[in-house]
Amino acid sequence: MEINVHTKRPDTFKVKITPAMAAEWLDLVPVEQRILREYLIRNIATAIMAGQWINHTGDTIKFDTNGACFDGQHRLHGIVRAQKSVVTSLAVGCPPESIMVVDRDMAKKTMADLLRHRGEGHANLLAGGLGWLWRYRTDNINSQSSPTSQELIEVLEAEPEIRNWMATAHHCSPILPGTPCLAILHLAGQHDAEAAAAFAEKLHSGTGLSRKNNTSGILLLRDMLIKAKARRLYTIGSRLKLILGIKAWNAFHQGCTIKVLRWVKSEDVPKVR
Repeated sequence: MEINVHTKRPDTFKVKITPAMAAEWLDLVPVEQRILREYLIRNIATAIMAGQWINHTGDTIKFDTNGACFDGQHRLHGIVRAQKSVVTSLAVGCPPESIMVVDRDMAKKTMADLLRHRGEGHANLLAGGLGWLWRYRTDNINSQSSPTSQELIEVLEAEPEIRNWMATAHHCSPILPGTPCLAILHLAGQHDAEAAAAFAEKLHSGTGLSRKNNTSGILLLRDMLIKAKARRLYTIGSRLKLILGIKAWNAFHQGCTIKVLRWVKSEDVPKVR
């Protein structure tokens, strides 16, 4: 049976995949698509070699209309490593955008995976920052709601300038983790980009901070995060870091001196001012 994985006509069928075929198809996996999970390849190969691999689970190895293999690379690697053929389902002629909803291959594609597929740099940082930005925009900071991948893509398309703050957020990450920091800097930068850059530099370096002026919030935040990290006695969650970061920014931007930096659940989540 001749298999044309470059067809534009949608079709699904069962096929016996040899190690040679699997190796050939791996060349059709986009380089930027996903980072390999070694433990998955090892587990799949072990199952195949032991004759324990379930061939007809309903999951398919998928090719889009451009001939790119966008789902199934771990199974293909497992076949190559096991050096044993398996029978499985193959789907060809899939729309390229199908990657947005595929979560198979024994490991869900994360938002970072999807961003890499789109050619975005620092995908983990951007994915986390978009998540916090979505929660802020939808008033879900203080809830358990989670965005879909499509919702995060829509946030990125609506606010692409968040990318401009990724290097700065990464620079600050030894103090304030990059994902909440990215959201804060992006939101702050929409009000005052120059002040947001100054806020980030003071947070990172700790220079020029005082308890007697508008840098007091930055000083309190910085000291709190450094002490928590050093003592390892308690953990400040990302949500609280985001909220306290917003409070520190607001004090800095509005020229306020504060003596205490805290937030309790009975309070509203502050808005970036």
